[in-house]
Amino acid sequence: MSFDSDLQLIESLLEFQGTIILRNEFGTMELRGDDLTLKSGEQWLTIYHSRARNSERMSHVHLRRGVFGFAEILERDGGTAQMAFWKNESDARNAGELSMESGITSPIKPPFAIFFAAFYDWSGPEKRELPENRARYEAWAKEHGRSFRLH
Repeated sequence: MSFDSDLQLIESLLEFQGTIILRNEFGTMELRGDDLTLKSGEQWLTIYHSRARNSERMSHVHLRRGVFGFAEILERDGGTAQMAFWKNESDARNAGELSMESGITSPIKPPFAIFFAAFYDWSGPEKRELPENRARYEAWAKEHGRSFRLH
């Protein structure tokens, strides 16, 4: 199955109950919870906690529909994979080139990302691998792919 829209892709990713990240030049917002759901309007998508009486009552994020035209899986050693959303494929490629040219060891971060279910449990004195989450992610990536052009 391929995803033609940001709505379809985000709906599929919410099943992983991973962290949602929205970044801009002023800061970063993280939305976490095992009950995140999505509603769609004509111009906006809202990700919110399903246990809230309405979508505005608890932490939530509004995303303008159609802003993200490209998404790709990003992975780094020792971390959990994420789906990075970019305005277009060129922005994604330029971010990688800028990080290499500037000598920055971490890549330029995407403006919006959804992490897959955590690959590690950090609650103890040492991180513990969660192979079931990694296997679930790998099965999803094998079925759906690693990059998406969205309309």
